[in-house]
Amino acid sequence: MVIICFGPENEHMENIAKLMERANVEYYSERGKHIYSDFKTFAGCRKLGKACAIEFLERAQKSEGVGELKVYEVGVGDGKFALNFLQGLKQMDSTIAKNVVYVLWDMSSKLLDEAEGKLGDFAIEKVCASAEEVGKMNDAFWIRGNEILDDVPARVFLRKGEKVYEIGMNNGEFCAEEKTDVSVGVQEYMKKMPEEYWIPLNLRAAKLVGKWKEKLQKGGGMSILDYGFLELEGPNVMWNDSVVRKYGGEYTVDVNFGFMLKELGGELETQDQFVRGKLGENVFAVEREDGMRYMNEGEIEKERKRIEEEGYDIELLKRGKEKNLYFHYSKLV
Repeated sequence: MVIICFGPENEHMENIAKLMERANVEYYSERGKHIYSDFKTFAGCRKLGKACAIEFLERAQKSEGVGELKVYEVGVGDGKFALNFLQGLKQMDSTIAKNVVYVLWDMSSKLLDEAEGKLGDFAIEKVCASAEEVGKMNDAFWIRGNEILDDVPARVFLRKGEKVYEIGMNNGEFCAEEKTDVSVGVQEYMKKMPEEYWIPLNLRAAKLVGKWKEKLQKGGGMSILDYGFLELEGPNVMWNDSVVRKYGGEYTVDVNFGFMLKELGGELETQDQFVRGKLGENVFAVEREDGMRYMNEGEIEKERKRIEEEGYDIELLKRGKEKNLYFHYSKLV
């Protein structure tokens, strides 16, 4: 249950950005590689890794002759995505694959070591740093991010009448305090939002993506997968109760892709559309015991009993009625 206490600015409220910054540093340092027992991701999905490899190849093949192609993956997790991407790349175009130097980037040295151990057959470099230490990125042809932007501290606002409030935490409860010092841009954006909806503004994430773009070589690009929204859906009570999420001891905030597009430009589609388009295959997102997966109709039928036991209505699934909140954002230079 979310409790909101409207009030003036006070020294006791910790806004969502500060809460994320404090709690998440503690969480990652304490949990290390064990964070993956706290939540499920698409990182180990082979079809997703192959779709991303196809996307990369479409760009890299137009840049043949440039020599080394540095691919940065920021937030490598346990390395399963990198393995699927690189294996798919090697199978489809071994010449391009030989030119790729894959840079593993994470703030956890334990995760970097684990990921590197899976990738012994490929040219690998490692960077142990937070995502925002962009100065350590050099000669980037391609930048990948998988569920990284939702981890970047974000501010969350709501509008009530003409006033703008910021969401934060006070004594273990969510509260909203009036803000009179927000930028003109934030004020104008919030004027267009419906009243009493929590609206994440991923200000730092947008700034980070802008800095990544500056690091890209001509002809390259970035490909970012994350969960969030393009439009507001449902009544505000249900919406507000789900925008700020807590997994284990970590806080994440849905990525406001409408705001990101406004700030940065670029292209956006659902992750489902992206995978189907690149693979030329009608696939569906399914949550399994070992993580999220994309499966085609034949694969679903083969495991129908187990999937039904996990709570899915197969016919609704195959009709595309099961939604997920993941998007694919891309920017080419």
